[in-house]
Amino acid sequence: ENNHFNEQDKKRLALAATYSGKLLEAHLLHIQNQTDSLTGLKNRRGFYDYYENKILLSEASQAKSVIMCDIDFFKSVNDTYGHNAGDDVLKYVSSILTKCVDTNGEIFRWGGEEFIILLPNYNLKQTAELAENIRYTIEQSTCISDNIMIHLTMSFGVKQLELEKTLEENIKEVDDKLYKAKQTGRNKVIQ
Repeated sequence: ENNHFNEQDKKRLALAATYSGKLLEAHLLHIQNQTDSLTGLKNRRGFYDYYENKILLSEASQAKSVIMCDIDFFKSVNDTYGHNAGDDVLKYVSSILTKCVDTNGEIFRWGGEEFIILLPNYNLKQTAELAENIRYTIEQSTCISDNIMIHLTMSFGVKQLELEKTLEENIKEVDDKLYKAKQTGRNKVIQ
C-alpha cells in the first residue's frame, strides 16, 4: 500500500492550508475590529454584534437587561495624575467589571470612561443588585497607578430591555437613568 502523497494530494493540502489560514486571519481581524485595545473589552461594534446575535436571538421569554455605567470624575484623574493613570484606571475598572459579571453577560467599553453591560438572562431586580455589587466593589477598592492610590466611584443606570422598542430607544432610556445618577450625587444606581 502506498502511503505517499502524489502531486495532486499536495496541491489539495496546500489549497486547504491556504484557505484555513485566510479564514483564521479573517476571524482574528473580526475579533480585533470588535475589541477595545486598551481594556480588552468589546467595543461598540462588538456591542451591536452581541445584541443582534445573543440578545435578539435568545429565548423570547427570558428577561434581558442593560447597565450603563460611568467612572465618576474621570477627567480629574487624567488632569491630576496624567493619562497613563487614566489608562490604568480604565483597565482596573474593566477587570472589576469582568470579575463581577463573569459569564452572566457581556461588557463593552462604550466610549471614554463609559461602559455598557448586556445581561441576557437578568430581570430588573437582579440587574440592579449586580450594579449595586459592582458599585460597592469599586468604591471599596483602590487602583494603584505608578505607586499612587486612586480611589474611584461609579454611577449606574439600569433598565430591563424592551424589545418592542428600538435599541436606540433602550440605550437612551438607560443613559437617562445614568445621567440622573450623576446629577443626583453620583456613586449610585438608578433604575
